[in-house]
Amino acid sequence: MRLPIVRRALALAATALILSTTAVLADNLDDTLASGSVANPSILVGGAFSTTIDYSVDKTGSNNTSFPATVTFALGAGAPAWASLDATSRSFAGYADVKSITVSGTAPSGSAGTYTFDVVPTTSAVNLNPNPAKVTITLTVSAPSAPDGDSDGIPDSSDNCPTVANADQTNTDGDALGDACDTNSHAPALGTAAADAKGNEGATLSTSGSFTDADGAASLTLSADNGSVGTFTDNGNGTWSWTLVTNDDVAVGTITVTADDGEHATTSDSFDYGADNVAPSITSASFGTASVSCGTSNASLTVNFTDPGSADTWTAYIDWDNDGTFESTVAATLPSVTTSHTYGSAGAHTAAVYIVDDDGGTSATSTASVTVNYNLSAILQPINNTRVGQATSLFKYGSTIPVKVEVTDCDGSHPTGLDLRVTWRQGLSATPVGTLEVTPTSQADLGNQMRFSDPLYVLQLNSKKTTNDASSGITVYVTIVSTNQTVDANIGFKP
Repeated sequence: MRLPIVRRALALAATALILSTTAVLADNLDDTLASGSVANPSILVGGAFSTTIDYSVDKTGSNNTSFPATVTFALGAGAPAWASLDATSRSFAGYADVKSITVSGTAPSGSAGTYTFDVVPTTSAVNLNPNPAKVTITLTVSAPSAPDGDSDGIPDSSDNCPTVANADQTNTDGDALGDACDTNSHAPALGTAAADAKGNEGATLSTSGSFTDADGAASLTLSADNGSVGTFTDNGNGTWSWTLVTNDDVAVGTITVTADDGEHATTSDSFDYGADNVAPSITSASFGTASVSCGTSNASLTVNFTDPGSADTWTAYIDWDNDGTFESTVAATLPSVTTSHTYGSAGAHTAAVYIVDDDGGTSATSTASVTVNYNLSAILQPINNTRVGQATSLFKYGSTIPVKVEVTDCDGSHPTGLDLRVTWRQGLSATPVGTLEVTPTSQADLGNQMRFSDPLYVLQLNSKKTTNDASSGITVYVTIVSTNQTVDANIGFKP
């Protein structure tokens, strides 16, 4: 007996050649066994298979068959249309002759499945049977496994990160990329909320804040709707700052800062800002001199003041007589305002002043004082005015010396109630060179206060009261007590 053999089963995948060898033994001693031989090739869609079967012939009786004998071959029911035989017949020269038949095919797209079919040999020769009488082929065609480049068990076609293994397929933001491949998986979040930026005019308003992002704060772009109000700075690391230099009051407003990562919903934070008005403050008010003379615009008042709101405008209100009536208003500019006034009467005067800014801020009231001097003449005759080069007047020691001055107010009138005092100072211890005056005969006044004798103030000075030296010289002084105005002249005595 010969041993019929199914020699080889080849499965060619679409991407690689897969070799499968299955030996099917057919026991020619038992035709039933021989006809039950089986081949089980497996291939992928797109792959090819090839199964070769070696055939021989056996006699069925005692009589020999005449050779050559022809055996025909066909594929039975169930064979796929794309499977074929390499020949439909073979010619056998004798019982020892062995011929091969190959079944092959390439599985087209959509052909996945299991195909079971027979390779059926037949012959018309008498007393002759093909061996094996039948071979059953069970061909399994499988769909190719989907590519999985990162070997995480998720086919590339459905893997949300095909280049990095991520079997859990975590996708925080639900977009097309899993977190393992997505450099922007998280939306920005508020880190440090901004405090309100409020203060007084003249101050620099400022605030700051931060945002976070699990992907890294550097991925964030920060912006603010401040327009031209202040300076907004994105520090590039999720933090920001805002400043506003003020020189005036600033109405309360709101600024919103927004963090954007370019993909997800933005996150925002807001803060209020504003600067309150500050009232001006007077640092000094003065006339610049303690006393002035009568005349037009004879008093010049200077007011120094400060205000942190340098963009404000100011008005100075002045009460020249400090009587509660602020009769003058003057536009002022930092840091001082100067204005003139005519005081028409001699004596001490006090002015009150305050400053108001354009927002209604009002300073405290300050005062300044000045004295307007009377028109005081030199000491009059019979005493020469030695201050203008006249000769020294000489008087007989023991006589009464008439000391006279004229005082007028700014309007030319003669004030009557002033306190004028005569004083003297010892000078030369010898009679100076001078002009001997007529010896007056008036009785000396007591004390040193002058009396008004229209239009003059007069004091009859007892010469013995001024010195014990009959041959000497003195300087005589006349002082208006209220204004501290003084005139003087030198006189001399002789025995």
